[in-house]
Amino acid sequence: MDFFNNMDNTQKIIIGVALATLVLAIIFFCYSGKKDEGIKQPKPSRKEPQPPQQLLPPRQEAPPASGKVLVMFFAPWCGHCKNMAPVWDEFTQNFDGYNGVQIIKIDGQENSQLAQLHGVGGFPTVKLCVKGIDNPEGVVYEGDRSVSSLAQFLQQHA
Repeated sequence: MDFFNNMDNTQKIIIGVALATLVLAIIFFCYSGKKDEGIKQPKPSRKEPQPPQQLLPPRQEAPPASGKVLVMFFAPWCGHCKNMAPVWDEFTQNFDGYNGVQIIKIDGQENSQLAQLHGVGGFPTVKLCVKGIDNPEGVVYEGDRSVSSLAQFLQQHA
């Protein structure tokens, strides 16, 4: 410690500035070009979500313009829709064609005009369109999200 005691204040300031500059230079060179690597964040998943099986692209494959159609309007981001998807798939496998009713899913965001025509205010919305998909008349399903409730609705209204 005699080294610092034998210096005047000017020399101590010069050494302090030199040390601070050295520390900053080391930090700069260690982290240059490595932005945000100090905090490890989870990498986004590259696995893309799979669309529902009966996703209707924007009006490319038109559902029947006439006849009974039971439709579920959904949104790919909707958690309730994701939870209902396996129920809807099982229901579709067992009841598609029941009393001439075609059962389909339509992405309400991709087909926003059709969703608006049917008064869709939230997802999922299930509606029995008795005069075809292009006619807004129909019955909105308000039961729980189970195969048995959907089947009961279809049997009552089809």
